[in-house]
Amino acid sequence: MITNPDIRLSRQCNIVVVEDDRILRQLMIDILTEMGATCLEFEAADDALIHLLNTPEIYSLLITDHSLPGQLSGADLVEMISRKWPKLPMILTTGVDNNFAWLPSNVIFLKKPWRLEQLVASVTTLIDPAFIVPPES
Repeated sequence: MITNPDIRLSRQCNIVVVEDDRILRQLMIDILTEMGATCLEFEAADDALIHLLNTPEIYSLLITDHSLPGQLSGADLVEMISRKWPKLPMILTTGVDNNFAWLPSNVIFLKKPWRLEQLVASVTTLIDPAFIVPPES
């Protein structure tokens, strides 16, 4: 799926993916797995938050959609996680036009529909800041 085999993370990473669209969630997991990450997936922010609060596991990155089923939006999840784990890098993605200027510096906003290269670049920027994504051919 990733056209450049050199795009692999430099270290083992555990990534939480929160996306209600099953096909898009699986696409993200396939991309991240190909990059060398281990992924844990959730359909709703509520479930992801409960898991994160009740597990001793350490995660490298959280990727969440904004519009999700349940009580919490992706932005709510980002805000809560930022308070509990302020250094955890996150990606917030949505197709909805909202003002996300309040996002902390460790959060990248990725507008849908995003391209595969944008997701890869966002992940590597947050997890491997020294890694440079090769330009498209």
